[in-house]
Amino acid sequence: MSRIVHLVQEPKQQVVARCKSCNGPIYPNELVYQLADGNIIHRDGNCLWEYATKAVAPRKLSVEDALRNA
Repeated sequence: MSRIVHLVQEPKQQVVARCKSCNGPIYPNELVYQLADGNIIHRDGNCLWEYATKAVAPRKLSVEDALRNA
């Protein structure tokens, strides 16, 4: 007697949006950040940090140099 093995695949979830930070998929019921500019990003520290870094373009320098440049 032969055996037939059927692999059951999980149904693919529909992508409802793309993260404006990493461009990764956002799925239904996923927790996200909606930013002041209306963009939606994944609700994790990496995407928030990357987005903020691009948007604000912070520079690392001493407080003395920062006060001099203010």
